[in-house]
Amino acid sequence: RESGVADRVHFGPHVTDPEAWYNMADCLVHAPAVEPFGLVMVEAAACGLPLLATRAGVALDLIEEGVSGFFIERDDPPGIAHGLDRLAADPDLRRSMSEKLRDRSLQFDWDRQAEQIEAVFLAGLEGGL
Repeated sequence: RESGVADRVHFGPHVTDPEAWYNMADCLVHAPAVEPFGLVMVEAAACGLPLLATRAGVALDLIEEGVSGFFIERDDPPGIAHGLDRLAADPDLRRSMSEKLRDRSLQFDWDRQAEQIEAVFLAGLEGGL
């Protein structure tokens, strides 16, 4: 409210079907300082949302600069605005990024994640860490 954006920014409740909310969006801007993984980015990518994110966590695996999203700096509002302007001005770019991100998100299924976690534990048991 203090910034004058209360009519344009809405905070929704906890939901069990996030894809419905992602499908209402045009892109996801995610700018944490530190992100161990970033499930929200994988969910958004699976829904085909172009990503603007800091170089942290899963963004490093999902984003290829200018191809499947844009890397941003959290303290660079003009840079973030530039990425948003590029997406707004180019529907073909949005469509292409959407397709690429959807494809990239498929590598993060639960079975694959469980296999990778198991491999780390087994390596630790065998003294491989």
